[in-house]
Amino acid sequence: MNTDMTQLVTQNGRATMRYEKVDSHLQLALEMRALRGGISLMDIEQRFDVGRRTAMRMKDAIVRNFPQTEELVGEDRTKRWRIPTGVVERLVSFSADELADLGTTINYLRGNNLRSQADSLQEILIKLQALMDPSAARRV
Repeated sequence: MNTDMTQLVTQNGRATMRYEKVDSHLQLALEMRALRGGISLMDIEQRFDVGRRTAMRMKDAIVRNFPQTEELVGEDRTKRWRIPTGVVERLVSFSADELADLGTTINYLRGNNLRSQADSLQEILIKLQALMDPSAARRV
């Protein structure tokens, strides 16, 4: 049984759901927000290793779910789409493992005399923690 967002798979006699499409769509939405110049269909094809029609369907799904999406036309006449500031920020959070990995990387850089890079990542870590919802930050 296939649906637009999930696929039923049998493993060891048990039915489980696969969420690759959901994950790809969420990742695309985050990238459309993160990239100031937006993302083109060719970018989607390359990033997600999909064909043109699938890239179009993915873009259309994001536009349907995020009607604030802006369409831009570049100097090369390529259409690009982006999600403006403030739309997806509440969907993003950081796990304790992700923050710990960043801390480990900072310590590694300092231990290898790469102080400037370590300081830069430390500032990013502080900014990420400042952006976190206070209740989520306490859990992390």
